[in-house]
Amino acid sequence: MFFRYTLFPFIWAIIILILTLMPGGNMPKMGYFPGLDKLVHAFVFAVQSFLLIVGFAKQYTYAYVRENQVRLALILSIGYGVLIEVVQGFIPGRSFEVPDIAADAAGAFIGWAAFLLIYKVDF
Repeated sequence: MFFRYTLFPFIWAIIILILTLMPGGNMPKMGYFPGLDKLVHAFVFAVQSFLLIVGFAKQYTYAYVRENQVRLALILSIGYGVLIEVVQGFIPGRSFEVPDIAADAAGAFIGWAAFLLIYKVDF
């Protein structure tokens, strides 16, 4: 049952991977909107952490994962963002950027906040 509830975050992670590892020449230009890429990073990782928290909360296969859903989702989301940034340093036209990692982390926490607002959970 674990995979049943975590299917969407894994699909989303694959989408993130495909989009973030495209060569730089294939990426759209954001000339008129400086900083828009940071908002995109935050949004993408907000969705990622939200989906992970929901999936971890709904599954009953692993009690540890269910009990530590937020902590694990944040660690996985932020760690995934860091890993992707490191790999981007080796892709032509892409680069490693610390502000992108900060935007990914902020997005992960925004996803947690969205979970709290939507599910009205008291912690």
